[in-house]
Amino acid sequence: MDKLTTRLPMRLLAGGETPLHLKVECHYSAADPFAVHINFGCVGGLHETVWVASRELLMAGLKAPTGHGDLLIGPWDHAYSYMALTGDTGTALLHIRTRELTDFLAATAQIVAVGAESARIDWEPWIGDVLSA
Repeated sequence: MDKLTTRLPMRLLAGGETPLHLKVECHYSAADPFAVHINFGCVGGLHETVWVASRELLMAGLKAPTGHGDLLIGPWDHAYSYMALTGDTGTALLHIRTRELTDFLAATAQIVAVGAESARIDWEPWIGDVLSA
């Protein structure tokens, strides 16, 4: 198996309003071993939204707040972690069950072991592009 797609439930917190429950698809592929593609689909009539996060960042965020720029992740309480995504229109705060994110990340490690990512990348085409530029 070189790919993994898992649906993870998340809650979008919107101030004092009732949280919006989302079924988010997380994609991992041995062809892009450093990244997790987080597909939020069509939310609130908006276009499909896909965020790309470092697998290493997501793993670190299970233990302590981490990240910079447009993606922050960290523990919320004993059962949940949070993701804060910042874009042009503001910041979205999401809750995700820590156990479900942990299980997804453990499954990615069955595809490409943590620390073995660079061995899975075909560097030749990339180096050729850089040298020909």
